[in-house]
Amino acid sequence: MEPALVLLHSPGDTAASWDDVPEQLRDAGYWVIVAEIPETVRARYTASAALWIAAELGQAPCVLLARGEAGPLLPDLALARRTRGARVTGYVFVEASVPVAAGDWPDAPCGYVGPNPQLAASRGWATGDDLVAVLGIL
Repeated sequence: MEPALVLLHSPGDTAASWDDVPEQLRDAGYWVIVAEIPETVRARYTASAALWIAAELGQAPCVLLARGEAGPLLPDLALARRTRGARVTGYVFVEASVPVAAGDWPDAPCGYVGPNPQLAASRGWATGDDLVAVLGIL
């Protein structure tokens, strides 16, 4: 089973911030689900997103894609998935803030799409301007 791509918007934003990205990914053959998390506080957003992902995917593997300020929340969301015995097979930061690498994170390949890829590149992550191409490298 191919992992689902889970698209996460910034806290306080909406799924509409992804514009036509979900359709582009579906057209490229990916299984895409787009989160709509109506929280503005980071801790509440993280908890709500973790519950939403679990309800949508159960144990299915996924790649987490973050936009904006959802980026620094990916390590906590990955921990929530691992706690449930589910795998995260990759992380992609789309014009997103990049979290501090710590402990056992990242535990899967990472990619970065957008301006200023220097930090991501210095960590050995896949970088580029084309999301589908970066996903293909993971």
